[in-house]
Amino acid sequence: MRIVGIDVTRSVAIFMAMGSHALIAANAYAFLHGPGIDTLRFAIQMAPPIFIILFGTMLEFVYVPRARAGKFEQCSARLVSRALQCWVLYAVSVLVLWRVDPQVSLLYSISTILMMGITPFTDILKFYALALLLAPLIIGLRLRFGLLPIALVAVAVHLVFPILHAIPAPKEFGFPKEINRLAMFFFGIGDAKLGGPSVLHGLSLVVFGMVFGSIFSARSNGPALSASTLERKAWYVLAGAGTLALVQLFVIDRETIHGIANMQLRMESHPIYFLSGVIWAYFTTALLILVTLKARFIPERFWESCNFFGRTSLFTFSFGNMAFYILRGHPDTLQQSLLLTLLGLVVVTLMSFFFDRYARRGGRFAAWLASIRMLSDRIGAACVAWVFAKGMSRRSS
Repeated sequence: MRIVGIDVTRSVAIFMAMGSHALIAANAYAFLHGPGIDTLRFAIQMAPPIFIILFGTMLEFVYVPRARAGKFEQCSARLVSRALQCWVLYAVSVLVLWRVDPQVSLLYSISTILMMGITPFTDILKFYALALLLAPLIIGLRLRFGLLPIALVAVAVHLVFPILHAIPAPKEFGFPKEINRLAMFFFGIGDAKLGGPSVLHGLSLVVFGMVFGSIFSARSNGPALSASTLERKAWYVLAGAGTLALVQLFVIDRETIHGIANMQLRMESHPIYFLSGVIWAYFTTALLILVTLKARFIPERFWESCNFFGRTSLFTFSFGNMAFYILRGHPDTLQQSLLLTLLGLVVVTLMSFFFDRYARRGGRFAAWLASIRMLSDRIGAACVAWVFAKGMSRRSS
């Protein structure tokens, strides 16, 4: 059975992330301050860990069973294809930013497309491109060694935070600032002001997502659980994550909440940010699984219609954020800022809704999208076939 609550959680997380970008694009935080706003921003900052963790859950549900069934090369090709799509859309978003922002030069845009720059909103596509590209390696390690060893490695990544944090930034050795950004982007090393998470720390969230997926997977063929078993497991996860969330709320101080709210701890790849993300991702997903299971008076068709953000995540993170680049402004009052925020959210929501609608209903638009995906799939399959052929030739030699 398909776990509707996971799809709902993904859509909620994407909406929260786009809401955060809408507030930033409208310069709303110039007018909004105080503990209540920090709490709101803390909640919003849990969105990126949630959808990265659910990406790992999708790997565990969909790709691991297929790879285990002997379709590892096909799975790898599909993931490489998606990585290519992410990178191309990231490049397009950078070019749009260059055209609408006079402070962004063409040379800087080219550097950014090559992952050596920073964008206000679309760096998540840069991260996802590499996460998708590295996903076959994670799946291969998961199949060979099991989930526990790679989960321990994921934990160890955060335990060595003091060591990584103490490593001098590349610029201190005379390297250019582009290398400084790459060190921060890949490993969380240095002091470049990137939105994060780094690839290394983000992949740990992918692994935690695979752990979550394994909890709700059948032993042999993915998430084919009965409703009663699914409900029981959701209650266990909700109780465990809820207990940790309560402990955190009592222990965490105002300074730490502010550090998460203003993205400081996220940019530093601080363990507290990722621990909070895992706790709240598990709690929120388990809660929404139970809501969708227990609210039987709500038809599944309703949940399906609400999940368009999850189905159009790549479109939303690319074209939705491009819309924010165009709509960015500096209002003079809080009222103007909130109106611009609302306008941005409405525009992005309608864009994603109609993209999903026309992509699923067939016709010329759906055929055009299918042709683009087919081209991407062919390139991905060719790349993976070449890598596998090289690997086989090395083994034989």
